[in-house]
Amino acid sequence: MNNPDLFVDGVLNVTLVKGMIRLDLFSLSATEYRDGQPQPEFRQRLVMSPQTLVALQQELQAAIVALRERGLIPMMPSSGGPQVPTPLSAQSVTPPKPAAGSDASGPEPREGPAEDPAAASQPAAEPQPPSPPRPPRSRNFPSTLGA
Repeated sequence: MNNPDLFVDGVLNVTLVKGMIRLDLFSLSATEYRDGQPQPEFRQRLVMSPQTLVALQQELQAAIVALRERGLIPMMPSSGGPQVPTPLSAQSVTPPKPAAGSDASGPEPREGPAEDPAAASQPAAEPQPPSPPRPPRSRNFPSTLGA
């Protein structure tokens, strides 16, 4: 089965519907701009159980620790929460119009703040060394798709 990589700029929306977590992913448009800023476009929805979300959070936390140890992302400031740069604030993101042939319902409205699974997570296991980088595969760079 051929599963091409999907590039995303962030999470558009997180909802809990019928006991399942839904993460709506977006990337910034190459053609749609507002006030000089590229606009988010819905790309893919990940649907998982709450238990899978906690496991995903633990794996991502281990990856963040490894990236910080290698100096690839800055350490968290000592006061306040994490200072993670984002392309757009969550308040400025509006649900995009569905593309032709996609799920016409689009992302569900946000039901409220999602619980922070980090608060209930256990310390992450020792991270494994990263694998060597691969050439990018993106529709934005067609010359890399054949690689």
